[in-house]
Amino acid sequence: MSDVAGRFGEIARSAADQSTALAEVGQALGELDKVTQQNAGVAERNAGACSELTDEARELAALVESFHMGEQEKRKIA
Repeated sequence: MSDVAGRFGEIARSAADQSTALAEVGQALGELDKVTQQNAGVAERNAGACSELTDEARELAALVESFHMGEQEKRKIA
């Protein structure tokens, strides 16, 4: 009979260990979800900033094209 009680004790301890491990996995998944959402927000902001920089670069290129240099200045750059 004590052997059966000992086995039930082992089962109970194993179940408690598994419960603790599952709680830790659940917590880790929650933290992973939080970080994933933060990364998505950062990626969205970066995409917006990239779009703005692209627009500004196009405007700057258009402004630069409006300057005319003489042949002598062009040769100095080349």
